[in-house]
Amino acid sequence: MSPFLEDKIVLWKLELPKRLLASVIIVLAAKLSASVLIYYLLNVGAVGTFWTGNNILLHSQNQIFLLNTIKTDRWLNVFLGWDSAWYLSILTKGYSFSSQSYSFFPGFPLFGGLFNLFFGDPVVSLVFCSLFFGVLWVPVYQLVAEFYMSKKAALLSALLFALSPYVFLFTTIAYSEGILLFFVLTSWFFFKKGKVAFASALACFAALSRVVGILIILPMLIETLKSKSPHRHRNILLICLPILSFFVWLAYGQVTANDWLALIHTTEWKDLYSFQEC
Repeated sequence: MSPFLEDKIVLWKLELPKRLLASVIIVLAAKLSASVLIYYLLNVGAVGTFWTGNNILLHSQNQIFLLNTIKTDRWLNVFLGWDSAWYLSILTKGYSFSSQSYSFFPGFPLFGGLFNLFFGDPVVSLVFCSLFFGVLWVPVYQLVAEFYMSKKAALLSALLFALSPYVFLFTTIAYSEGILLFFVLTSWFFFKKGKVAFASALACFAALSRVVGILIILPMLIETLKSKSPHRHRNILLICLPILSFFVWLAYGQVTANDWLALIHTTEWKDLYSFQEC
């Protein structure tokens, strides 16, 4: 390798963390600042708020939620709203506590459980898991964007996307959007780098995060079919592995609920959303 090329590689490695760190710091600071602001504006620490209002004990996921959150700092409640109660209930009780629980894919509860091995508290684990992936997907997006635009434009694009209202909200609270974005983006990044097997493995986690996660295999298949690679047929088989992981999730529903389509065969959802306004 020429000295010039070695110097370029060294400079790139030094620049990579620096330019990615900027987006991570900005987004993390925004999330934490917003959480403190919401905590005081909504008076989350008081009784009788959105988190402790009337009628929430009518549903099992909310009962489980309250049994767990009563042991932790009230500030963490800022990150736990609406369907977060379902994820917390699945993490602590499994899927059998309610037929509606199968609508929520296992990726987020699975990684929340891994965090729980370290923290030993399901609420803290779920919050830190969502924050971890809710920030980590941003530099990955930035790297992916650099395939299509300049580094400066990629940074700006990452910040605009991460700080847009809906994305910012649902990658901050304990929802699966952060994990979904992380695995979809990382799988596409490694696919573009030619690491098809690794990309497919990451896409399996995307497919287990939300139902739309499996769609990442479509652009992979299109790109592979258009390529002239001698390994094209092998790559097509690898790319289809997320379909198998999705099938495993369906099989789990069959084994535990006697229903291959337990994720959609639920009872009426009206009035079952967690923590409705009182």
